[in-house]
Amino acid sequence: MKKFIVFVFSGFLFLASIPPVFAKGPQGQPPQRQGTTPLGFSTLLCVADGVLGGASLSTIGDTIVLFGGQVILQAMSSVTTSNGVSTITVQITHGTSSSTHTITFVDRDSNNALNCGDTIVSVS
Repeated sequence: MKKFIVFVFSGFLFLASIPPVFAKGPQGQPPQRQGTTPLGFSTLLCVADGVLGGASLSTIGDTIVLFGGQVILQAMSSVTTSNGVSTITVQITHGTSSSTHTITFVDRDSNNALNCGDTIVSVS
C-alpha cells in the first residue's frame, strides 16, 4: 500500500512539473490577452475621496488632482439639478490626453456637489 501511495504521489508531482504548453484557444491559436478593466467614474471619485480626505466637484474650476498629477478631474460647469437628477460637465486629463464628459447623477447627500456616495446615472 505504501508503494502505491508513493507511486500516485510521484505521478502528481510529475504532472505538476509539466508547463502548460498545450493551452491553446480556438483553432490552435493562443488565448487572447484580456485588457485591463477601465476604472469606473464613481470608483475614481471614491479613490480621490479616500486619498485626499474628501473630494467633490460642484462649481466651474473645482479640481481634483490624483497620482501626482497623472489624473486630473476639473469641473467645466457648475452642478445643475432638475427633478432630483443633477448634471455636471467634467474634463478628465490623464497623462497628455484629456476628454470632456457630462456626468448625470443623483446627489445622495443633497450638497449640490458630485462626490463619493452619489449615484452615477450616466457618463457621456
